[in-house]
Order: sequence, then C-alpha cells, then structure tokens
Amino acid sequence: MIKDGNDIEDPEDVYFNGSPSSEIIEEEEDESPPACIEHLLSAIFISRPLGILWDDDLIEEFLESLGYRIIERVDENGEPYTVPVKPGSKLIPDRKDSLRRVFDREVQKTLLKWLIGINEDYE
Repeated sequence: MIKDGNDIEDPEDVYFNGSPSSEIIEEEEDESPPACIEHLLSAIFISRPLGILWDDDLIEEFLESLGYRIIERVDENGEPYTVPVKPGSKLIPDRKDSLRRVFDREVQKTLLKWLIGINEDYE
C-alpha cells in the first residue's frame, strides 16, 4: 500500500463531525471548574509541617511561646484573620497566610536546630 497523504483525515472531521472546532473550544473555555475542585486544589497546597494540618490555635500557641504577638486583622470582606508579629518588628504582615508561613519557617528552624544538636552529640 502506497501512502501519499490522501488517506489522512482532518481531526476536525474525525472528532467534531465536521462542525467548527472553535465553537466547541469556546464553550469549554467558558466553563469554570466546580467549587469542589477549587477547594480540593487549595487543600492539596496548604502547608502541613510534619504531615499534620495544624489548628490555628496551636499555631498561635507555638508562635507566642517563641515571643511572637498575634494580632487580629480584618480583610476587605470584613472577615477577621490573625497574623504573627515578630518581637521588635515595626511591620505588621497583611497577608492572610502569614500565620502559616511564619509557623512553617519556625518549625523548620526548630527542627534544624534539633537535628544539628543530635549530630553534635554523635561526633
């Protein structure tokens, strides 16, 4: 069998039965993902030091034990959230994820100090 390119079918004919593909693509682009998908994606990317999803009250307790002050702020929708303020800092964070970001960093620093201490004990 000699192939000369005449046996190649147009994908538009095969998949869209000859209808203009741009109409179908535009319809698909207009649809937003369901809310459950958005919640699932946000849950996947939330921080989990040591594989644990920490409660905010425990995060605040840990950071306060390190000397942080916990300040309540209000977002543009009127919803309150808390942010940690480092001792001696003149800036108050305005990001809603500041509590978890600072917690992640402090947990990492604490674990690193602990690991270095263990390493020094064995040398």
